[in-house]
Amino acid sequence: MWSGALHMWFDNYHVFRDIRTRLGINSSFRPYKQVHFIYCDYEMEVLESSPPIYPLNLLNIIRCSPNLTMRDAQACCSYSPGVGDQ
Repeated sequence: MWSGALHMWFDNYHVFRDIRTRLGINSSFRPYKQVHFIYCDYEMEVLESSPPIYPLNLLNIIRCSPNLTMRDAQACCSYSPGVGDQ
């Protein structure tokens, strides 16, 4: 369910924003406050990067998700370098 590319479309993804700025293509993109997903095997999901501060936005996505639990998020930490590292 987790997408390694999804996060780059949120405006708080600073690297992608920097690349767009350097290329002068920001006018080709528009921000999305929410992204709606419809799945075959899961409940419909609405993702939003709120508050726009990592990792608070990720925690809010998990909290609001009808499909994810904190246990799911903990399981994903081992697959995401930098997430959960102490």
